[in-house]
Amino acid sequence: MIQNRFLFVLAALSFAGCSHIGMGLFLLKDDPTMNDPSAAVLGKSSYQASCAGCHGDAADGTGPDGKGLIARPTNFLAPEYTKSTPRIAARIVYGKGEEMPAFGGQLPEKTIWQIARYLHSLQRPSTAAAE
Repeated sequence: MIQNRFLFVLAALSFAGCSHIGMGLFLLKDDPTMNDPSAAVLGKSSYQASCAGCHGDAADGTGPDGKGLIARPTNFLAPEYTKSTPRIAARIVYGKGEEMPAFGGQLPEKTIWQIARYLHSLQRPSTAAAE
């Protein structure tokens, strides 16, 4: 009973605009794309339509809409970029600061997970970590 109340309070805070709590709750969700081999392919198409303007066609952070931003858009190809699919999806849902918009109300949740699956598929371990 106490756990249910705690989760209710966290959910209420997340809807009130507390994105860190919302992201934490989002990370508790199951990834609906985990066993879907087509998710990354579908995610790439959605990425091109919704994200490439800032993050670049190659997901390297060099999109034309990102050039004037104070914070450089994430380079998903960088060896040091090692985020889980749920973490990427949560960031897409809640955004970050003033420059990375929250897409939670703009894109269907399944599409967000597919984009996250695509971006996660681009990650390569750094050579330092492999040694």
